[in-house]
Amino acid sequence: MKIVFDANPICQDRLTGIGILESEICRELIKQHPENSYVFNYFSLTDKNGKKQRMSRYISENTRLRTFPLLSSGIYKLLYGFIPLPYRGLFGKGDITHFFNFLIPPGVKGKKVCTIHDFAFIRYPETVTLRTRKMLQYQLGKTIKRADLIFVNSRFTEKELKELYGAQDKKVRVVYAGVDRAL
Repeated sequence: MKIVFDANPICQDRLTGIGILESEICRELIKQHPENSYVFNYFSLTDKNGKKQRMSRYISENTRLRTFPLLSSGIYKLLYGFIPLPYRGLFGKGDITHFFNFLIPPGVKGKKVCTIHDFAFIRYPETVTLRTRKMLQYQLGKTIKRADLIFVNSRFTEKELKELYGAQDKKVRVVYAGVDRAL
């Protein structure tokens, strides 16, 4: 099976909580399921060499990197809200593509999975940048329709997803975040 990850959260010079979560899940999945092939997609308009170096930790015999150097992730997210830029045209396809940072863009071929972490942009809008809040308000409903499976990190987020967006039970799975035992 070919599993594709949107690697934009893990190729940054400073990982956020979403990046750390994605990094650990990807490493464990690759370790526990070497029979699959894995592809890490990311935009590399800026910091090409830094991103390539940071992504090198994921390279193994069953993984590969795929970059798109003509756009940044942020510009792509803004554009696909208005201009249909199919993801498959930029990166190709996999059997499953997982987006860890809320949104699934248009034109993804194969099964589509996303992770929704919370609804702070609705419940506590003052804690989220205006750009992020507007993007999520405009795109999250479309993502929920596009998704074959949606991961949430708690029963509370699952409940909010169903209340706010009417997500179907069969599409939603609670996947708790792990604990770093080294801390």
